[in-house]
Amino acid sequence: VIYDEDWGKFRAWYMCNERPRVQPKYGVAYAESSNGLQWTKPMFSKIPFRDFKKHNILMPNGHGVCVLKTPWDPDPGRLYKAAGGDLYAVSPDRIHWTCHDWHPAVGKNDTGPSMVWWKGQYLAYLRHQIYVDGWRTLIRGIGVSVTKDFKRWTKKRLILEADEADGSPWGQPHALAVTAYGDVLVGLLPMMDIIPEKGNNI
Repeated sequence: VIYDEDWGKFRAWYMCNERPRVQPKYGVAYAESSNGLQWTKPMFSKIPFRDFKKHNILMPNGHGVCVLKTPWDPDPGRLYKAAGGDLYAVSPDRIHWTCHDWHPAVGKNDTGPSMVWWKGQYLAYLRHQIYVDGWRTLIRGIGVSVTKDFKRWTKKRLILEADEADGSPWGQPHALAVTAYGDVLVGLLPMMDIIPEKGNNI
């Protein structure tokens, strides 16, 4: 969610999904509000979606995105920037997005990311995959990928993982919500506690 001062509105881009039998299909939808309490969902998207003629899905296949308005970018076609899931995207107007494949740099990322503009570069905090000895599946950690031009992203690197004091591997970091406060980055870290079921590690 961002507050767009030019329009006097809150704007939200959020994950939506439909659940077919095999695998969920995700997308990013849009809503806006004048007070942050009552929201509307403008049905002006022209992206094909099943047999619906009107809907508010702006980015198909997105798994949640973080959106920034970047008036410092001289290109008006890149006023808004988004990153999340397997894609990063730019938009001139918050509605029409040009999406690019993020996967080569960041790998698996099915957790809502956090993105900040800090000291001349974009930092995206997202899911990292960690191997644990004796564990049958990958567990979660926090990684970061960086870009200055919002085109070339660094390979995701691990910056945070749980330890025994956190209850690892059953206790895992789910995401890292980061904001810039002057010269300091402040992060909120939600933890995920997995309850083991009999005969099932996760």
